[in-house]
Amino acid sequence: MDATGFRLHSIVVQSPLLKALLCEVFRGYSGVTADLEDVVFKAPFLPFFHRWTEFGEAIESTSDPETAAHACLLHDTLKAEMAETVRKQKDLVSHRVITFEYLWTLFSPGQLLFAYVDGHERFFKLASSDYDGKPASSDYDPPSPRKYKITSKYIEYGGARMGYGSRYFQIDYFKGTRDITEFEVYPASFHPAFDQVKETLYKRGKLYQAYRGFHHKAYKGFIRYDSIMDAPPQSNYMMLPGGMGTIPPPLMPMGIPPPATSSNQEVPNRKWAEFLVTDVKEISWNDHAFGNLVIPSDYKQLVQAFVESQMAHGLKFDDIVDGKGRGLVMLLTGEPGVGKTLTAETLSEHLKAPLYMMSAAELGENTQSVEYTLERILGLATKWNAILLLDECDVFLEQRRDSDLVRNKIVSLFLRYLEYYSGILILTTNRLHSFDDAFKSRIHITLHYPRLDSSAREHIWRNFHNLSRYESALTDTDFKRLAEEEMNGREIKNAMKAAQLLACSRKEAIGLGHVQSVLRATMGKSMTVICV
Repeated sequence: MDATGFRLHSIVVQSPLLKALLCEVFRGYSGVTADLEDVVFKAPFLPFFHRWTEFGEAIESTSDPETAAHACLLHDTLKAEMAETVRKQKDLVSHRVITFEYLWTLFSPGQLLFAYVDGHERFFKLASSDYDGKPASSDYDPPSPRKYKITSKYIEYGGARMGYGSRYFQIDYFKGTRDITEFEVYPASFHPAFDQVKETLYKRGKLYQAYRGFHHKAYKGFIRYDSIMDAPPQSNYMMLPGGMGTIPPPLMPMGIPPPATSSNQEVPNRKWAEFLVTDVKEISWNDHAFGNLVIPSDYKQLVQAFVESQMAHGLKFDDIVDGKGRGLVMLLTGEPGVGKTLTAETLSEHLKAPLYMMSAAELGENTQSVEYTLERILGLATKWNAILLLDECDVFLEQRRDSDLVRNKIVSLFLRYLEYYSGILILTTNRLHSFDDAFKSRIHITLHYPRLDSSAREHIWRNFHNLSRYESALTDTDFKRLAEEEMNGREIKNAMKAAQLLACSRKEAIGLGHVQSVLRATMGKSMTVICV
């Protein structure tokens, strides 16, 4: 307000010289066009307030006297007009507080913001901010709810493209003053440990960058499925996060580390989820799993040789038609609990390769869903160089019949996709006799798993006993007695676990009596052989 009592309402810049200078001052400032055409600067002149230092530096650096004269005139006019605002804002900020009416002075487009998101420290880039609602103009015009709305940007990766994500914050109207760091979001420069937080977040950003591409990792921590947070036990996961390495150079200087979480796919549940990158670890592979697998030794050698050779040299082999017949399809058949599924699981550990377990229920019941799911899963397994397991596959691969056209189409789909799949596919079944003949011709190796003999059963009993890591009183004689019972591997595992729980509840070392009680109660086993 000048001596006449008038207050400056708005400014329109007409001088071409001044426009050229101000274009540099407001470069990148949201809401101000690059050429300043049709731009009206209205009180309280937010752009000039936020770029006041840059405006002064631009005046000092200009070598053209006429440009300097025009700029100085505008500078002096605005300085007098904004003097009270500057004084009040400096007084508030010196005490690290602000009023609702002066919030606009804190938030300048392009500045770095700090906020906690899901309990984790985050940096954002301010895109724009403004008041929403209006104050009361009279007793007959009550105020609408006033809020200060903030639009921010951050780096995100959606699985296919790296770019900006948007996040919105809001500060509700308040009376008096509030500590600046009490807001949900505030300028990062006000953080009491700004340098430390900045170093931490940039280290996290580099970690996020290191995980660009496809990775197979271990994870134990919180996971978010959609909006649900969960903390499942440690498991192995396929990761598909983004990385700053894919950001075009012009975006690099913006100074926003990627988020704390990245989008990944969890292998056990086959769901996309968000993980905390700081809790991602290297997998601790079980180097003894394949060695402890109880199947005939020649089977084990054959499976290992086929799979290792396929992973190393599979793509060098081709059919007459380019891209056809490059994969390896193995069929494991036999009664339940003889080690078919366990073969695939232990191979994954031995080869340090992901295992994708595909079920019949996941594929669907009609040709459209089966085709879509097959294409997606085979594509993912190929990208991840994973071993693909289709357990109990007979439900989809059984003999075609003239009376079931839908089943025939599904079988035909499988045949077509198998021809062009370049990875490793392991099929398991209990009903080999029902397989379509066309499938048999596309299977490279079929292994018939025999029933477990007493020697194999004893080995399995000992394996699960050793894995329990619980105090034991079982003797070699006990294991030989247990091995005489006709049981498959899955039944032995369940019996051993139940016996351990029983012993634990009694605060005793696990012994033959505990196993005896479990077998009698759960399986109705006569105790003529394993008497105490």
